[in-house]
Amino acid sequence: MSNSSSEQPPPPPPLTYFDLFHQNGGHTVAMWLILGEKCALSLVGILFNAILVVATLKAKSLRSICNLLIAIDSAFLALYQLNTLITLLIALFGINFVSVYTCFYLQALPTFSALMSLCVMFQIGLERFANVLFPIWSMQENSERFHAAFLLFSLCSNFYLMWLQHDVALGFNKMVMCTASDVPTLGGLSHTIAFNRAVFMHILLIIIYIAIFLILKFKKGNENFSKSIFHSLLYLVVFEVFGWLPPIYLNLVIQKFQLSPVTGTYISVAFTTISSCITASANAPTLYYFSDLYRDTMNAIFMGIGIKKANKTKSVVVVRRNINWISSE
Repeated sequence: MSNSSSEQPPPPPPLTYFDLFHQNGGHTVAMWLILGEKCALSLVGILFNAILVVATLKAKSLRSICNLLIAIDSAFLALYQLNTLITLLIALFGINFVSVYTCFYLQALPTFSALMSLCVMFQIGLERFANVLFPIWSMQENSERFHAAFLLFSLCSNFYLMWLQHDVALGFNKMVMCTASDVPTLGGLSHTIAFNRAVFMHILLIIIYIAIFLILKFKKGNENFSKSIFHSLLYLVVFEVFGWLPPIYLNLVIQKFQLSPVTGTYISVAFTTISSCITASANAPTLYYFSDLYRDTMNAIFMGIGIKKANKTKSVVVVRRNINWISSE
């Protein structure tokens, strides 16, 4: 018998979720549950972040650089959480899958907002560190100029990353469900830069907040620094570092354990969404719990909404009676 006849045919390629979708004639029940869960969590997160932004705009006492940066971060996080609505709408309208290139444009705003949120969170850490170490400088105009320049640099650098990401998406002929991670995880220079920058910023954030903790512990007379804000930001940094770990390192985990494409899709859509949604929604609840100033401002907003609703329900329309029918005789 010849060697050619004894050779086994190559194994078929692993089943992808795209193949499974066509086999079932639609999304699986598990995927619909995941998409619905994502959308529900994101809507709650958008509401929380919107409340924090409104609270910052309404309260004159929340106009420091740190407060404004927190509000900017919340605004970007709310925009990022729109990504789940995009994925769900694609499924609900029966489109189900789009090309990577189309997905880039659909998810451009949420992706850019996620990149900006990390930069703003890092900037908040720098601002708090400067506030503790150089309290006089942090109250001068030079501090405002520095943070304005840093924010502008973050905008420009992230626009550059989006441009690189556009070139990567242009070179792929692939159909995706269009989640927030579909385009960024394609690889290329944009992924390398974003990945290394995220790791660097997360490590540096941990070092910065450890330094702030030590300075607060051993330095006396630091009355201008709000410990409640520090505790809030410390918890937010923990959420930031560990909440974004699954989306950043997911591909490495899938490759390490050699998971099937279908399993990888479920993990990518479900697990990363839960962690990122909780992280993106944490600003308002954390600040409400730890900061009296934020709590009072948010309570005033809630009370104002309640009073308006109560006034609408209690409003009485007075109708003048027509007495012309009464005989004067």
